Amino acid sequence: MSSTSQTSYKLTRLRIVNSKNSMDEGEKRKRRSKIIEKAKLSVSSYDTTWVAMVPSKESKQKPMFPKCLEWIMDNQQCDGSWCHHPYHPLLVKDYLSSTLASILALHKWKLGPSLIKRGLEFIEANYWAAVDERQLTPIGFDIIFPAMIELAIEYGLELPFHHEILNVLLEKRENEIARCELEGDTSHLAYLIEGLGKKCKWKEISIHQRSNGSFFNSPSATAAALFHNHNQQCYDYLTSLFKNFNRAAPTIYPLEIYSQLRAVDNLQKLGIDDRYFKTEIDTILDNIYG
Repeated sequence: MSSTSQTSYKLTRLRIVNSKNSMDEGEKRKRRSKIIEKAKLSVSSYDTTWVAMVPSKESKQKPMFPKCLEWIMDNQQCDGSWCHHPYHPLLVKDYLSSTLASILALHKWKLGPSLIKRGLEFIEANYWAAVDERQLTPIGFDIIFPAMIELAIEYGLELPFHHEILNVLLEKRENEIARCELEGDTSHLAYLIEGLGKKCKWKEISIHQRSNGSFFNSPSATAAALFHNHNQQCYDYLTSLFKNFNRAAPTIYPLEIYSQLRAVDNLQKLGIDDRYFKTEIDTILDNIYG
């Protein structure tokens, strides 16, 4: 799962008006509360693409969530990637992950050949970043990205990777999985389930499924779980997600507390929390830690 995605949640635009108007203090407080409570998680191209790959329960030849595919086809960037804006030169590994996942989803359902071509061109121009230690590395990249490469090869896609780089990536994945298994860290592997492929030990992983049907409230991990076991709870979780998100998935759902804390953090960085939002922030922190 992408660490950038985990930190890319955006606040609803804040308009702080120095009021000399007729609004009473109760109404002002109510509006300030709504600003924090309605802070939303931004969508994640990476998680959306994994959800898009989930087949329908009725037919493996049809996607369960076709609107996710529509979103993918509508959101390729000019450079061929599925990265978020603003672009950051140290986050190329994250962009590679999102782009390769999007290519896999489109290829799986035989859609967007021109989009796939442009996505592969982006990967060809940037694959060097996959083994560049100066690049910021998303959580689980060394397990998930090589697994997606293997899946692409299985799908018959020709990826523009030099053998030397491919071997380095595959060796890293083997070593990381072996380390987690040796340490008995099944929770970490369950969190990165989309990177396990045929190495997934479902009985060990399934104990980490939450009561809402998800794995760690992660749409991508939950979607990947459906490749190993067509679990009704996983379907129910993803279906409930799209009652709140139209065509694209966030990186974590539901996690209202997280988005509220991000709102508080941003307000404090702006230096306006004590003046305008002290009561609302105190209420949130009391609810979380009280």
